[in-house]
Amino acid sequence: METLASLFVTIVTVAGAVFPQVGADKLLEADKAKALSGAVLSQTTENTANTVNRPVKVAQVTNTEDRQSEFMIQLRDRVNATNEGDSVRAKREKETLEFRKRLTRINDEKKQAIVEKISERLQTLNEKWVEQWNKVLLRLAEVLTKLEKVVAEAKSEGKDVAAVEEAIALARTKILTAQAAVATQSQKTYPITISTEENLGQDVRSAINLFHNDIKNVREVVAEAKEAVVSVYQALAKVRGERVSE
Repeated sequence: METLASLFVTIVTVAGAVFPQVGADKLLEADKAKALSGAVLSQTTENTANTVNRPVKVAQVTNTEDRQSEFMIQLRDRVNATNEGDSVRAKREKETLEFRKRLTRINDEKKQAIVEKISERLQTLNEKWVEQWNKVLLRLAEVLTKLEKVVAEAKSEGKDVAAVEEAIALARTKILTAQAAVATQSQKTYPITISTEENLGQDVRSAINLFHNDIKNVREVVAEAKEAVVSVYQALAKVRGERVSE
């Protein structure tokens, strides 16, 4: 059985991966990453169709291990569906062809190359964020499962774990909600709408701003999932009489 201390270290490690360093800060002028602080975990910054639309509520089962298994299966199914992405690839190929046609509106070949590179970069960044977030959410779920085993042990010792069980239920919901947001993000593409060569700068900025806002929204949801798992750790530590920093 892993100790709470070792699980805390795992949570910190996972939290550091919530916001992958893929060059987004440089391209999009995103916020700088904040440091972790405190004995538990403070702030970090800095992020299918049928599967995505499944209800977030986890099936009600009484046995702890069954409940854990059901949750992990549901999450992995969603992640796998997100990773398949056949419909997204088809959509992307179609939009790429249309985008290259629009590029012909730009007479300057150097500008054409720059705009095409930016468009490709946005798509690459989006794929990296989605891939990384899915890994993070799976890892958070694994940590939550380990915490649940500690809860079961504490419950068998006669300790009141009602508050911890509530925190676990909320953490599951937050993780599944975050994965749904990641899956939705995986469906998005960011073709640059080229109106005229004179408005090219604004057209590029509009695409970048849209991408930046979408990523910001998803990473906030992923951060909420991480914080929910931290809350489980904190609640469990209190039940076990261990000191935690708020």
